[in-house]
Amino acid sequence: MLGLGDRGVARGVAPALALLLACTAVPGRVATASAQEATRSAHPDSAGAVNTAGAIVGAVTGWTGGLFLGAWVGGEIEMAYYPCHCEDPGLGGALLGAFVGTTLLTPVLTHVMGGRQGSLKADLLVTALASAGLVAMATTTDDSGAPLLVLPLAQVLSAILTERHTARRAR
Repeated sequence: MLGLGDRGVARGVAPALALLLACTAVPGRVATASAQEATRSAHPDSAGAVNTAGAIVGAVTGWTGGLFLGAWVGGEIEMAYYPCHCEDPGLGGALLGAFVGTTLLTPVLTHVMGGRQGSLKADLLVTALASAGLVAMATTTDDSGAPLLVLPLAQVLSAILTERHTARRAR
């Protein structure tokens, strides 16, 4: 059709063209419900489907960004409000900030990059519960914090799977 040799690429262009035509039909308006309907009718199989690759990239990016951004903010907050003159100033705040940052940013970016088809509230809730459960298990067992080693994987997987599950239920 387009000389690209791949039907998947040609099928992916149809919704974009339908959206472009719907947006340009009425000058000054952004994509409306009719534009979204045109996109869905051009490619009905993808209506309500989560972009799994985007969700995975979003989860990993959200976890990594949440780790560094949360650690930085947490360390700065501790140094501003609870300064100490010890050998590791801000470390406690950085660890807590990294935990909070990964718990919040992982499901948010999973939701956004997955196509916003699932429930952001459910993503946040399930990821927070999974994270809190692993931290509780790590603090109550006699191990050396071994459950914390699976925390990144649990946060990423819970965000992706919840996004996919709630998108299926919304259809």
